[in-house]
Amino acid sequence: MPEPVKPNIGDNLVIIHKVISRAIEVSKEDILSFGMTEFLDDSIKEGFTNYLQCLVTVLRAHHLSEDELIFPFLQEKLPDAPYKPLTIQHQAAEKLLGQLESGIQSLLDGGSTKAVFIGLSQPITKLSTLWFPHIKVEERSFSADNIHQAINREEQQSLLKAVAEFSQQHSKPEFLVIPFVLFNLPAELQEVMSKGMPPMLVQQLVPIDWKDKWGSMKPFLLD
Repeated sequence: MPEPVKPNIGDNLVIIHKVISRAIEVSKEDILSFGMTEFLDDSIKEGFTNYLQCLVTVLRAHHLSEDELIFPFLQEKLPDAPYKPLTIQHQAAEKLLGQLESGIQSLLDGGSTKAVFIGLSQPITKLSTLWFPHIKVEERSFSADNIHQAINREEQQSLLKAVAEFSQQHSKPEFLVIPFVLFNLPAELQEVMSKGMPPMLVQQLVPIDWKDKWGSMKPFLLD
């Protein structure tokens, strides 16, 4: 799904980081909760498994876009940033995402819910521990001020367009991923994100045509 087309790469990173940060925290809390109480009904199970899978999809697409597009471009402009450690952390995160995917599949296959959540608790906790220090380094290294000083507006717009297209290719299904991204943001940032998307998407598809497909995730999303 497209990340928002904004005039500054640093601002763009902060917004998508906020989406992922909230999703990690919500997932971690609910994995613990469901491990103790299990699901209330099939709709909650569907919504939570969709939510977890969207987290995996969005985080994976984000890291791929950094590794394949953003970091190679920025290395010439901001050569002193810690690209290698950040990339190694992406690889560590990918292993944890694979473990989360295995747990999601176990839930979908009807495995023992309590046992599956015990298995999910370890990778989501490790992912949380890895993620928050990781994004602090990224946001400090690629702050809006640093980006503004090193890269002109036209170059940024070109890169952001490429990242949006790349993210769209790697973020399926859109009828789940786009609501997941939008509604893990507070209202003011939802508006910013929406401005980078086609009006038909945010005015018709998400709230009307796709509502029944993503509606089960609503208990885990912001209004």
